[in-house]
Amino acid sequence: MPDACSSFLNELVDVAVKELGDSLESIYLYGSAADGGFDPARSDLDLIIFLNKDLSAEKLAKWLDPLLETEWGKKVDGMFLQKKDAGKGNHEIKPYPYLIEGSLHTGHWNINAITWWSLDHKGILLYGKPVETGVTWSQVEQTLIYNLEVYWPGRAKRLHTFLKDEEVADAVATLCRIQFSWEKKKIISKLEAVRWAGNHENVKDIRQLREAERLLNGKGSTYFSRLYRAIACRKFVLEIIDQMQGKPLEARPRYITK
Repeated sequence: MPDACSSFLNELVDVAVKELGDSLESIYLYGSAADGGFDPARSDLDLIIFLNKDLSAEKLAKWLDPLLETEWGKKVDGMFLQKKDAGKGNHEIKPYPYLIEGSLHTGHWNINAITWWSLDHKGILLYGKPVETGVTWSQVEQTLIYNLEVYWPGRAKRLHTFLKDEEVADAVATLCRIQFSWEKKKIISKLEAVRWAGNHENVKDIRQLREAERLLNGKGSTYFSRLYRAIACRKFVLEIIDQMQGKPLEARPRYITK
């Protein structure tokens, strides 16, 4: 991580401690910045800030806005959560303040068992005491199943969601991560997952993997047509879903029936 990024995080922690006082419990860094997949040019800074009382986005904005206007502040994705809500899903939590690329909102953001497991096992505690989520790997598996049987089949119906470079990279890398996580019971970075899939004996579409790796590394596309690439990407997604659903996933709920 660049020194400038580390300095920004130190400043954010210092300001949060000063402004939030006793309301602040802990600050965690997770995601690519914590699991070794951080790219200064493309990665977000994923944070979870635990509080012990409700604070509105308006109150947070008073001290957050100056930080969010900086180069690194614009990369922040984060959530302000109650400590008592650690380990819970969005359906169990009332709306909370959250950040997307440095923009403050109120509602529900990216919380699931994978988020909590990553926080427990790879999160970096920047301030405060450790927060235990109690999330188990079986809960992670249920989230993987939901993604395979609900989210990605639904998204695959909308071809336009595979047109942009970042959408293609995310789709291919995420499906690779799901496959890796199911087989190895670990969570790794997107780039690591794509490279792992490229060495997999059952790989079906090496071009999609190479395209995703190029995009994740900030290189240009090798496709002459975004539409043709979108069709190929969707095909890749559906093939992985089909391949994964053919595996013996014991005692799992069925979100989609064939």
